[in-house]
This record gives sequence, structure tokens and C-alpha cells, in this order.
Amino acid sequence: MNNNILNSLKNSLFSELIVKNSDSEINFLVGNWKTLSGSYENKISSINNKLFYRFKGPDEIEIKEIINTAKEGFLELSKIDCYKRFEMLMKCVSIIEDNFELLANAIVMDSAKPIKLARGEIESTIERLKFSGVDLMALKGEYINSGMYAELKDRSVITFREPYGISVLLSPFNFPFFLHASKLASALIAGNSTISIPSELTPLSVLLLIKIFEIAGFPKKALTTIATSETKIKEMIVNSHEIDLVSLTGSSKTGESVIRNAGIKKLHLELGGKAFGLVLKDSDPKRVVECWLNGALKNAGQRCDALNVMLIPEELENTLIPLTLEKLKDIKRVDPFDLNCNLGPLISLSASNKLKQMIKEAKDYKCEITSFDKVSEAYFPPHMIKVFNKEIKLMKEEIFGPLFVYYIYKDLDEALEIIGSCKYGLDLALFGSNLNYMIKLSKKLKAGQIHLNDYPRHGTGFYPVGGVKSSGTGSKEGIFHTVQEMSYIKAIIVNE
Repeated sequence: MNNNILNSLKNSLFSELIVKNSDSEINFLVGNWKTLSGSYENKISSINNKLFYRFKGPDEIEIKEIINTAKEGFLELSKIDCYKRFEMLMKCVSIIEDNFELLANAIVMDSAKPIKLARGEIESTIERLKFSGVDLMALKGEYINSGMYAELKDRSVITFREPYGISVLLSPFNFPFFLHASKLASALIAGNSTISIPSELTPLSVLLLIKIFEIAGFPKKALTTIATSETKIKEMIVNSHEIDLVSLTGSSKTGESVIRNAGIKKLHLELGGKAFGLVLKDSDPKRVVECWLNGALKNAGQRCDALNVMLIPEELENTLIPLTLEKLKDIKRVDPFDLNCNLGPLISLSASNKLKQMIKEAKDYKCEITSFDKVSEAYFPPHMIKVFNKEIKLMKEEIFGPLFVYYIYKDLDEALEIIGSCKYGLDLALFGSNLNYMIKLSKKLKAGQIHLNDYPRHGTGFYPVGGVKSSGTGSKEGIFHTVQEMSYIKAIIVNE
């Protein structure tokens, strides 16, 4: 399957992505599509544990070229009217629609997610780009006339939103196409040139997206794209004083490094999360189980908003757990290209090994563990884990895997203490029957999003998404909101 996909790309409008006279090497875009000078890296698809493609990131000498190219791209982009950028985004939609299945298949091989999820990711991208007209409204300014305030009696004020300049966009592997499209569209609408640095685990998905934006008319030099596992290279770009904006969706550890070292520039950070599900005594068991399954299984649990741990009252354990275990019996290893696949492999063997270490610690602490299948390389079956110790990693850290972890709390104060002591503050979920009570309870909890009788999911971006504590600095992503984060207010004061 991998060779078929690469051959299909070589014979399509995406041909520049594949190095000529090569079966598996991909190019990056720095002014033009080309091979860079770093060391070779292999992309191993966890679907079959075989080489999918290989690539070279930049070396240190090429960093100056990368930044200079983005500078030139900023000047080129500034000559394109905003409404024309919107028209280009609508052309992107048409190109994506025309190449839907090829893109979906490439995303499956790249990210190892089931074909249904890959198609859903493309559909979400199309929907997101179609709402770029709302993004345009984020750029409007205001007029404050001289008669409004005594202090302004001889002056009027006009405000504009302006681009920062050169933006670095860093996105994760779990939704490579959609998440990067959201950043890229917002940065370009605002007028920033871009240096895209996708995860080294899924660069091809982002390159496909970048090529679509180039075909749609955006300047190549405003679309610089590289990928590397070399932390030093990425830090040299992000920390450069010539970079004006850094937009990162990624781990809290990476976010902390950016905050410490990036210098004075605009930071737009959406970081890690650990979504607890707090089940109240008056919850609907069927609804809780439905949300738990979706919240923990979707994309094999590899989501910052995955439903990591359920906090369950003793009265409901004997109802919720058997219901959930019965559903988990139906989750089997299936080819991700099969429409019946509802759980693909993890992104890599190292991700699988990390989960194994978490489960080993849980066993050491006498947790009760139930599984219906064995781990096979990156294919990780669901595990039901009853935790008794609140301090183990399953209760404190992101899981990023299909683990159904739960803890029986003795009273509500204990449950609230567990949630409050967590370093993350991205998403939480509350389940119960009394909506007014849950809203009041939500005010006691610290998180960017609190979902009532639903599992956490950020969707296309219709509402602002962002975290607090180690999950972010309060900056928001979403339609309209990301564009505002990627532009600043300039005030023109007119002396009358």
C-alpha cells in the first residue's frame, strides 16, 4: 500500500513532493521544492512497521536561508489583498475535494489512523477553510471620534489589525492535516509569512497541505516547510530574534522550552491536557459509557483532549464497568484501510513502549487490569485499569493511548482535589442530571473547556479552545480567535 500511495503522488499534482529518481524520499519547501542537507530520517508506518518514506531536514547553515526566504515571503504576501487571500483559500477547498481519497490514504499511512477518521479530518479541514470569511472579520478595526471622551477632544483614533511578520507554525502528529491547516489559514489571512514545522512523525500530511496552498496561489516563499527530529535545529529557528510569532500545538514540555528560550515575540500555545471525567451519582450510565468509549478510543486515545481518567462514585461502579467492558470486547485489530476499523495502531513503537511502562507501574501498585487482546508492536488493544493510588503516572500524566482508567472516589471533595492537583488545565467532563448544579460545579474547576454530559472534543473550531496551567497561557485557537492571536492592534491617532 505504501508504494502505491507514493507512486500515486508522483503521478499527481503533488509530484514535486517526491524526489526525482527516488521511490521513497520526499522534498521540503524553502523557496523551491528540494532536498535539504541534514541527516536522513526514516518514516516507519506503524501500520506495517515498514519504511514509508525518508527525508532530510535542514542543517544549521540552511537556517539563515529558511528565515531569509520567509522574510521575502512576507513582502510578497503583503502585496496580495486580503480578499484575494480568501479566494485562494476557497481554491484550496476545491483542490482538497478533487483529491479527497488520495489525501485520505496518505494520511492513513502517515498517521496510522483508521480511514474513517482520515476522511473525517479532511472533511473538517474543508469545513474550517470555508469559514475563512469569519476569520476576515477578525481583522476589522474601530474608529473612536474626538467627541467621545474629554481627553480626546482634539484627537480621533483609528485602529487596525496588522500581521506580526514571520510566523513559525509547529503542529503535532495526531491530526496533522487539519491542525496545520487551521494554523496556516489563520496566519496567512492575518498576513504573516509562515515557516511550517510539522511533527517528524507525519511531515508528508503537512507537505500535501502546503502544496495545495501553493497551487491555490499563495507565494512559495510564504510557505516555507521543513521537518526534523533535531531539537537544536527547531530551537534555532524558534528562538531567532528575526521570528515574530510562534504558534505551537504540542506537549507542555515543548511549550515550557519555548517560553523560556524564544525571547520577546508573540507566543500562541495550545499544550498538553489530561481530561478527567467526573461522574456524579445522578448520571445516566448509558450516556457515560458512550462518552467514555468515544473519549478514550478516538484516534487510539492520541489526543490532548482524550478522556484520560474517569472518577466514579462507588454506587455506579458495578453498572458502568460491566457495560464498558462488554463494549470493549468488540474492539479488534483491523486494517486501518478497512471501514470497520475503529482502532488503529499507535503512531510508533516508542509510543507503545511508553504505554507499556505506564501499565507496568500500575501493576506494581496492584491496580486491577483487564485486556481482551495482546499488544502487537504498535497495535495496542484497550485496557481497563482500576487505580487505587492517586500518585501514579496514569493519574498524573497524559496517556496518549486507548486506556480506560478509572478511580472510585469516596466523596466529591476527593474528586475535586484530584482534578485540582493536576498540572493540566485543558479539558474536563462532568456527567450528571442537574444542569444548574453542574454549571455551579464548573465554576470551581480550572480548565479552558468543561464539557457537560459529553466527551471533550474541539471540533472544527466554532468556539475558542485553549488551556490554563501547564496546558497553555490562555491563548485561544478557533475560527476568528486564531486570526486575532496572529495579529496585533495598531492605533493611528489623528490630531484634529
